[in-house]
Amino acid sequence: MVKKEEKISFNPTNDYVFKRIFGHVGNEEITKGLLSAIIGKEIKDVKLDLDKNKILERDFNDDKSGILDVRATLNDNVECDIEVQIIDTKDIIERILFYWSKLYSKGIEKGSNNYKILKKVIIILITKYEIEELSKIEKTLTKWQIREENYQNRVLTDKLEFYILELPKYKRYKNISESLSNWVKFIESPGELDMKKIKDENIKKAKEELEIINMDEYEEAMALRREMFLYDQASRERHAYEDGEKAGFEKGEKSGKKLGEQNSKIEIAKKMLTKSIDIDTIIEITGLSKEEIEKLK
Repeated sequence: MVKKEEKISFNPTNDYVFKRIFGHVGNEEITKGLLSAIIGKEIKDVKLDLDKNKILERDFNDDKSGILDVRATLNDNVECDIEVQIIDTKDIIERILFYWSKLYSKGIEKGSNNYKILKKVIIILITKYEIEELSKIEKTLTKWQIREENYQNRVLTDKLEFYILELPKYKRYKNISESLSNWVKFIESPGELDMKKIKDENIKKAKEELEIINMDEYEEAMALRREMFLYDQASRERHAYEDGEKAGFEKGEKSGKKLGEQNSKIEIAKKMLTKSIDIDTIIEITGLSKEEIEKLK
């Protein structure tokens, strides 16, 4: 069932919404536009595999790398993984290294020693927070490769490439191309993007796709479920840390989890009420009682 209003309530920093736009088979041109802006050169061909980009409901309550990321093959010979992270897990660098190694090693059959057939793997990480290890780098987008210590212009291999886009840095530095700047605005706050000034047809297509997602009750429910989990996760970590300081991490984690889950359910319920979603659906999504929801009106 599609709703009448066209108000955008979820943006692509929600990883479900991001994958629904950029990982959806049929949206290859949209994905190509974003990747070309990030990598800094034209991507001629993008293939989105239906199985690799399938969204499963069981994945919604999982924060593992690779669950709601986007997998694509570029120009027939480059494997690419795009991931959005809104919560600082403090181990993101190690995670993307691990995930790169998994994708790279999948390119060779067990028992084979023909390493030349291994494909180049590009990892693109988009974060809604600033990464501590990169705090002194005054760039919104950074590119990482393996280089020799004293010969910085010599790259050991092009088969490893990381691009890290830290969204909060854009407000301070804005040292990226106009094309990427518009994509950043779309990902962070699409509702504020002046489409009359946008010439990129792929951004226009992405905006249309986002409007469809935000008008569809099923899509909205899926985005809400994922957002609720992310709220829970953030609350658990915050309260576990605060209580753990006083009474030990294990105890803090337990109480933090309970409080965090309740707070997040309330926030999600409030958001659903503002969108006039029926109470039965809110109860199903949040687990709150009818009486608890009525008090939020």
